[in-house]
Amino acid sequence: MTRGDAITIMSRHIASRLDVFELLTYMIKIKDLHTVPVSSRWDVLRVYKTGIITVSDEGTIGFDDLISKEEMVLILDRYARYRDTALSTILAIAGHISPIRAVALSFCGP
Repeated sequence: MTRGDAITIMSRHIASRLDVFELLTYMIKIKDLHTVPVSSRWDVLRVYKTGIITVSDEGTIGFDDLISKEEMVLILDRYARYRDTALSTILAIAGHISPIRAVALSFCGP
């Protein structure tokens, strides 16, 4: 699996918005963003914002690089932390609305 494959999969499960300032900042930080297919650039920026995927010391994302099992475990761990944080925020905001709370609790557990 390539890092690009992992980014594409993870981006489907991220509820993240980027404002123009963030977008420009991340585009400058990721030195090899121009090598990423145009259809995947938004995914890269969203996943990078959440911290699931990081850039190397050179500032590259390595979209086409193969990832090891260890790196995949690290990516999944970062995703699990992101998901837990995002779900707790959703519950905190919408927890007082009974129908939403019931659905969220059935999905997440007590």
